[in-house]
Amino acid sequence: MATCNLEKFYQKEDIDHDVIIYVGDPPNVISFSLHSEVLKSRSKYFQVALSSEWVRKQDDRIMLTIPTISPEVFNFLLNHIYTDKLIFEGAPTDGKSCLNRIVAADELNLNQLSLYEQKFLITNRSEWLRNNFLLVYKIITTLPTLDLLRDFCLKLLCEEPSLLLNYQTIHLVDESTFSILLKMDALQMTEISIWDTVIEWGISKVPYLSESNIEDWTQDDWELLKSSLVNIIPLVRFEHISKRDLYKYVKPFTEILPKDILSKLPTHEYDKNVDNVDNNVDNNVDDNEKNLDNVEIITTSKRFQLIDSTIITISHLPQISDWIKGKSCGEFPKAYDFNFSLILRASRDGYSPNTFHRWCDDYGAPTLILIKLKDSCQIIGGYNCFSWKSPMVFSTTQHDEHAFIFSLCDKDGDRENAKVARPKRMKKKCYNNNNNNNNKVNFMKTAKNHFITPGPSLKFSRFCGPCFGKSDLQLQNRLAYCKQRDYDDNITDQSGLFEIDDYEIFRVEICQKYY
Repeated sequence: MATCNLEKFYQKEDIDHDVIIYVGDPPNVISFSLHSEVLKSRSKYFQVALSSEWVRKQDDRIMLTIPTISPEVFNFLLNHIYTDKLIFEGAPTDGKSCLNRIVAADELNLNQLSLYEQKFLITNRSEWLRNNFLLVYKIITTLPTLDLLRDFCLKLLCEEPSLLLNYQTIHLVDESTFSILLKMDALQMTEISIWDTVIEWGISKVPYLSESNIEDWTQDDWELLKSSLVNIIPLVRFEHISKRDLYKYVKPFTEILPKDILSKLPTHEYDKNVDNVDNNVDNNVDDNEKNLDNVEIITTSKRFQLIDSTIITISHLPQISDWIKGKSCGEFPKAYDFNFSLILRASRDGYSPNTFHRWCDDYGAPTLILIKLKDSCQIIGGYNCFSWKSPMVFSTTQHDEHAFIFSLCDKDGDRENAKVARPKRMKKKCYNNNNNNNNKVNFMKTAKNHFITPGPSLKFSRFCGPCFGKSDLQLQNRLAYCKQRDYDDNITDQSGLFEIDDYEIFRVEICQKYY
């Protein structure tokens, strides 16, 4: 039956219905009177459900029950079945509603609608997918036909492994997904963190092991753990774990390691000063004594990290990249156009202004500052294109037309409330001086017109850390001060002092020239 002729059958009382479908879970059940030929022509599900082998009739009507789909969602599916339309006026477009329609469309084998809804959800509700990742993950693992959504979630998980690879949810990860992630070069984890996660995952498959110390495990316990990890351990790139970490974190698990890995483990702990992570060569050997026997051949590529940060993940970078390129907040930015090299991490190097200036003065620009506020999920920061300085006495200011300050999320971690502020263009009066001595009035400055001048985007002071504007964003020790003055918006809900957990500064290497 042609699609163009189906719409006339939909909700027409003068056309006989031969199917009654009860939809919903009691007590929220609604009956729909429909046409079997229309349903079977559009859906393989109904071809089977309404076949002679399965039908149940009452008063010459086919009776069917679908308890797994809500009446509201089913009504939208019927619109698609009878009209072939994909967009309907009044259809809710929030992430949860879209996901419900995807699951229902998959159940009824409405592939065209499912594909459309997946594309819409990924393109327009990516932040909702991130915030509800566990819910989405459970669905894509039970519905293998949702290819688009599964590929997107794998990419998101690769960028932000903590969404799922954490001690609370690691037991939910299936072996297939875990294997796919460990094969990815772009997985944003260090190799030693991957090893720790592998052990956590293996123990989650033998739950009682977590209740006892490793020293108390029996040979049977080790065999169970080894069996659960037999396909996973070969995916760990041990060549890119330092000798020091191999000895400290890998060697205790020799009972489950293959022989080829055991042969590479160090026999004693190495001092960090002689540790070479990249090639596992012992630097304690004299250069003249080094030969090919001392060098271990690397057989796996090293995973690449786009940013070495404990504050943000790779998933934040498209937004930051767009801001650097002068774009406003976007729902679904895609490109990674910059490299970020860590210069300073306060929790590692120190919080004092002296530390900041020692590491960052005249280092080069542009630089990116990331700040994690204490007792909050909020991440704020700034970007500048001038090198930082330490004036000997008085602070100085500098206009930077490309500088900006930002908040990547609100205090609850919601990225949809991300905001960026850029330097104001200050309006000032222009005066005219007349040197005519015969008219003393002309010696007075008289306002003639106004002109626009750049405001102070940056402030340099030896007594403070990085400062944007005179008060818009200032760092000093473990405190951040934010009060809008020289930028066009405030990046925090309230002005004032904020304690910080950590801050990081990166040099930004521009891959393409945008200005």
